[in-house]
Amino acid sequence: MKGGRFVQMPKFARWNTLRNQMLFGFLLVLIVILALVGAVTFDTVSTMLKNNAEKHIQQTAVEANGRLEGLLDRIDSLTRQVATDIYVQKILLKAKYGQAVSFSERQTLPKIINNVQMYARGVKSVELYAKDRSKLFPLDEGNLGDKVHEEWISETSANGGGIVWFGIDPNDRGALLAIRQVSLMDDNFSNGGYLLVRMDRSVFAFTEPLSGNGERETMLLVGADGSVLASNESAIDEETAARLASSDERTVTLGNRSYIMVKQKSSVTGWTLLILTPLQAVTEGISVLRATIFASAGVGTLLFILLSLILSTIITRPIFKLIKTMRGARLGVLKPTESVSSTIEINELNHTY
Repeated sequence: MKGGRFVQMPKFARWNTLRNQMLFGFLLVLIVILALVGAVTFDTVSTMLKNNAEKHIQQTAVEANGRLEGLLDRIDSLTRQVATDIYVQKILLKAKYGQAVSFSERQTLPKIINNVQMYARGVKSVELYAKDRSKLFPLDEGNLGDKVHEEWISETSANGGGIVWFGIDPNDRGALLAIRQVSLMDDNFSNGGYLLVRMDRSVFAFTEPLSGNGERETMLLVGADGSVLASNESAIDEETAARLASSDERTVTLGNRSYIMVKQKSSVTGWTLLILTPLQAVTEGISVLRATIFASAGVGTLLFILLSLILSTIITRPIFKLIKTMRGARLGVLKPTESVSSTIEINELNHTY
């Protein structure tokens, strides 16, 4: 009361007690600590989960590329056997120096060349051409220059006997082409002709998810020229595929979805295998982690509030008892206090009273 009038306390002043100050102080410290620890934990664990997922996808890409190269290496081995076959060498050497190869001599070639189709999966055809690019097998007429680009023939000749994989057959979109130059062993390994191999593109089709968890990745096999050789996503055009193959970004966006991109380039063909895994699938564990952190923080906060309320009540109880004793004093006569506290400050306060 002041000047015969009661002074009304502010609306929230009654909540400004020592106990509440201690409670809100403890709670504020807890929230700051939980926020810092939660942020650090979330960032560390989410980064670890994402990196582990990328390593797993990269290993998957290496394994898938290894299976692809295993098939191509087998074709390389089989066509090398054909190219070094004594009879094939004899026929090509004869044709190189202008001697006519009879029809009956050409009829012997199928049992040698067809071994490639017999022992390698997905081979549509194998053709043999002389150095002048005339066809020796199959038995119909034709010229190598009419079947493939001139620069492909030049690149094969420059490769000096190894098989060179190019890409989609200009005359058959369902096939991939490879050319091997046949070197004549009895003519100082000079160019004697060419083997043309057609592979069925369906052999490279991606039909099942590589991860094994049911999540469908987007997989692309991109040629050295940026053409899409195989894909399980028809919506991606060659321009987009070429851009992805030349990009060094780990996370890319297609449409309205984000993907983690892993690339593996083949040392055999120069083709690039791209695996695009939806970012949502990779961060699925991160969402669970986030929910767990929030749930743990919520439970911890509620438990802390309860325990802090009890603790602050215990700490401030002697003060409230002293206040009650002081209010009971009448006409200047002080009422003794029997409150005994284990804290020095409260005992000193009681003693001073």
